[in-house]
Amino acid sequence: MVSPTSRSVLIADDDPGVRDALRETLDREGWQTFTAEDGRGAVEVVRVRVVRVVLVDMQMPDMSGLEALREIRSLVELLPVIAMTADRDRWARDEVVAAGAFDLLWKPLRREDVVGALERALQGSRPARA
Repeated sequence: MVSPTSRSVLIADDDPGVRDALRETLDREGWQTFTAEDGRGAVEVVRVRVVRVVLVDMQMPDMSGLEALREIRSLVELLPVIAMTADRDRWARDEVVAAGAFDLLWKPLRREDVVGALERALQGSRPARA
């Protein structure tokens, strides 16, 4: 039997529509979901909850997703963090991966891409694409 926290994910996005859609999709896929509406909230959730994977939007007010990614990685070094962005010009894969991200997903998100990235993160296998 799989324990509830073995498939737990934190979804951090300042867009409530994206956040809610991801939560609903992942709840249906059997994930235990936690949400945060900004980077500071994401860091706080990681401090107080057991999560196995983090999905974090790179463009958030106050504390950017990149700043949150770095803070989360300093708290829990091995926690896989998957970055999400619609801004293909500003956030290069190399910069996000250099900050410690497990993967980068481009918005608009597709269910199969999100679920696949989460499953790979749980298994500890890096993305196939470079």
